Amino acid sequence: MTHPDGTLTVVAINNNSQIAATVTDTNFVSHALRREADGQYTQLTELSANISDAYGMNELGEVVGSALDGFQFKTVVWEESGIRILDPIADAISIFPVDINNAGVATGRYLDTNFVSHAVFWDAEGAVKHLPELDG
Repeated sequence: MTHPDGTLTVVAINNNSQIAATVTDTNFVSHALRREADGQYTQLTELSANISDAYGMNELGEVVGSALDGFQFKTVVWEESGIRILDPIADAISIFPVDINNAGVATGRYLDTNFVSHAVFWDAEGAVKHLPELDG
């Protein structure tokens, strides 16, 4: 999909016709957006490096994603009141937020320093919880 500022990648839609997306501009820099039901785009607040990606959205229009702060990507939730930074994961080399429910609980996975993937969620306060490993 195209957008006046670059290529748009849609990642989620809710029952209020809001769309969460990431636009990659002509300099190949990504920016998280939310498209409202009236067709207006809102660029979601970014951290210091002005790079962000959207990954999921709930029915309240809250978007989960990542934003670059200095040289480190942080897992974030964009809420009506602003941006909420979720707890980091100590041994993660890469974190992939996936979705968020209406209670503000976000899901995702991360790769540890041995490149093993682990499932996690962040509670509504932003604290990370590890899900048990599955056998087999």
